[in-house]
Amino acid sequence: MNRGRASSRTIARRRGEASVTSPEQTGAFTALAVASGKGGVGKTMLAVALAYELSQNAPTLIIDLDFFNRGLTGLLRSGKVVRQLEAPNLLPEFSLAPSPTAGIIGEAAPGPAPEEACWELIEISDNLYNLRYPDLSTSDYAQIENTPIDQLARSLSEYIAYAARECGAHFVVLDC
Repeated sequence: MNRGRASSRTIARRRGEASVTSPEQTGAFTALAVASGKGGVGKTMLAVALAYELSQNAPTLIIDLDFFNRGLTGLLRSGKVVRQLEAPNLLPEFSLAPSPTAGIIGEAAPGPAPEEACWELIEISDNLYNLRYPDLSTSDYAQIENTPIDQLARSLSEYIAYAARECGAHFVVLDC
């Protein structure tokens, strides 16, 4: 502990200067996960209430990560589409990146039709965003279940950070 000298952060605070960069500048955000091993305990409603309260002060993103039972899909269906996002890299067949052969006569585009493959940021209300994505197929579920946990964690972390940056979220609430 340094009792003799004040830190530069303390000095800046005393002068009324901003000493910490904002989330918009750094891409930093606070993630909060609402999880339970048992279904039907109200975690989706708690996640929505938490996200709503946080959005009263700062941009907040809520993401339904319960791929097998997506409760947010029905609750947060409508809103203004802010932008389309690339799909997570753990699901390459949903990628919105153009195929090298796209547009060539006789070449079928891989994966689902673009309107079915859309991953979108939806503005539900002021400062409250939701990530809307298509239903996953049986092969998507198998791919998720067979992905090594460290790779899955890394891919999801990167994707959550990407989505948070795209809407300027200070908070991300995960309904797990």
